[in-house]
Order: sequence, then C-alpha cells, then structure tokens
Amino acid sequence: MRTNTYRQRNGKQQARKKFFVRLMMFLALIGFSATSGVMLHASANQEDNAAAVTTIAESAAEASVLDTGSILCVEPGDTLWKIAKAYGPDDVSVKSYVQSIIEANDLDSASLQVGQVLRLP
Repeated sequence: MRTNTYRQRNGKQQARKKFFVRLMMFLALIGFSATSGVMLHASANQEDNAAAVTTIAESAAEASVLDTGSILCVEPGDTLWKIAKAYGPDDVSVKSYVQSIIEANDLDSASLQVGQVLRLP
C-alpha cells in the first residue's frame, strides 16, 4: 500500500513539473512575441518618420527651385490666416494672401498638416 501512495505522490509531482515547464515555455513564447511586435512596430514607425522627413526635404528643395519666394514648414497651431497675417506683404489684404498661398500650393482646402511645406508667394 505504501508503494501506491509513493507512486501517486511521484506522479503528481511529475505532473506539476510538466505543467510548470509548459507554463514557463508558454510565458516565454508570449514574451518573445510581444518583444518582437514592439520591435517591428518601432522599426515601422522609424521608417515612416524617415520617409516623411525625406518627403519634406524634397518638397522644400523643389519649392526653392520652382519659386523665388519663401518656404515655410507648418507648425502646430498654424493656420493659413495666421501665416498670411505674419508673412504677407503690407499692401495685400490677409484674405487675398491666403488665396495666393492656396493657389501657389495647389491646396484643395484651408486645412494644414503639421510638417507640411508651403511656398509663400
């Protein structure tokens, strides 16, 4: 009878060990997957940012070649009205200068994106 109790106890211990090993392997797999996902996400964001910077630089270079006017990179809080008021000539109304900026940059609307490069006529 003592042998059966020992075997039962030994079997339970082995089952616990197997469960623990499987649990650790599962958690390691989850950790590896999460780490890989974070690294891939960071890599994708870095590539997107590099592409955006390249596009902005190309737009700025193109704008300076095509037009003798100034170029401006849109910052947070900028609107066409604020830009026209700050950079427009004194002899031109703000409304007219806004329209000139829209035409010079082939804009479909007055909404701007941060980082967008504008040619100022």
